[in-house]
Amino acid sequence: MTDYQQAVAYIHGRPRIKKEATQRRINELLRRLGHPEQSIQTIHVVGTNGKGSVVAYLQQLLMESGLKVGAFTSPFIVRFNERIQINQVPISDAELVQLVQKVRPVVTELDQEDSELGPSEFELITALMYLYFQKQQVEIALVEAGIGGQSDSTNVSDQALLTIVTTIGMDHMQILGDTVEKIATDKAGMIRKHRPTVTGILPKAAQQVVKTVATRRNSPLFQLEHHFHYRQLTERSFAFTDCWGSIASINTNMIGDFEMEDAAIAIAAFRTLALTQWQWPMDRTVPVIGQAISKTRWAGRMELLQDQPRLLIDGAHNVPAIKRLLKTLTRFPERRINVVLAVLADKQYQEMVQLLAEDPHIHLYLTEFAGAKQRHSADFTTSSFAQFGYIPDWKQAIHMALQQTDNDGLTLVTGSLLFISTVRSWWLHRSEN
Repeated sequence: MTDYQQAVAYIHGRPRIKKEATQRRINELLRRLGHPEQSIQTIHVVGTNGKGSVVAYLQQLLMESGLKVGAFTSPFIVRFNERIQINQVPISDAELVQLVQKVRPVVTELDQEDSELGPSEFELITALMYLYFQKQQVEIALVEAGIGGQSDSTNVSDQALLTIVTTIGMDHMQILGDTVEKIATDKAGMIRKHRPTVTGILPKAAQQVVKTVATRRNSPLFQLEHHFHYRQLTERSFAFTDCWGSIASINTNMIGDFEMEDAAIAIAAFRTLALTQWQWPMDRTVPVIGQAISKTRWAGRMELLQDQPRLLIDGAHNVPAIKRLLKTLTRFPERRINVVLAVLADKQYQEMVQLLAEDPHIHLYLTEFAGAKQRHSADFTTSSFAQFGYIPDWKQAIHMALQQTDNDGLTLVTGSLLFISTVRSWWLHRSEN
């Protein structure tokens, strides 16, 4: 295998989900590859939403501190390589091909020995990530979990320094469980013994689960609205306070209340790390925070693509994300917000539509897009959605929404992260031409 396209096709050709939810496959794959994960110092980021934004902020904070930082995220927005990057530079095509060449014979061996022992797509990518970060000798790696925590293939024996739990809500119930407590129990499985845990705002039931697990594992717990706080000042600035002091004003380029929440989580993690790992005085973190947060960008998260009329894209891909989005939209002065929505069929899309429809300022345009593998776009052609505008061609849906938006109005494209990725690539390519 010498071609990049072949390598990516091979990765995507692995099963998306295996019957057995276990670390057995990933641990055996990593063992046969020489346990690259054991040489990597990591910060694990788990949660229902906000993981990507928290990683983006924390990556910038650590880079601003002079560290060589690996980041493992999903999904990608433009190219697969974005999922594995060092200091914001995605893995090169050549490096990816070399890694796949190295791992492929081991995967073939595992498939032949036991069909259930062969890794899934995400497990394979996880192994490629650890190999790459080991080879490049990153000083710290930010590892975003896939779906769960305890059951996630990133929950392996690396040198974890800290765990972040961003949010916990109802998503991936068929895998993680059908209650907040069950989902929280799985995500809390990533908490490491004697290592700090930083959390965002969690539902009361989830908060109790996380607290119980952290106590059992002697993990110092730092919770938003308990041990640290943020307060929005303007559309693009906020104040931050923790037990070590206050920062009066921090500027950000990312729009939205929940983006400030994610920034606050990253700052709390950074300050905890600065104290526990580097023994920095807290005042040393302040200029780093000011510079890093203002530089952070995260494609597809309340991202402004056009000014007049305003066109925003945001990957609100499940019910908890839609709730966060609606909270953010209350701060927008526009009287009418045209929302173009396309989501995957395995999400609670009926409830997502209902939540958006309850806002009197929102006019909905439902559409669809090409999914990936066995994942299809939600079907909005049924009678239950007849009251809303349905346009099967998503490009036409966006054009129609923009035509109905005044210069001081807002069009928002939201839903599946895969949909947002597709829209963003199309819009930027269209703008360049």
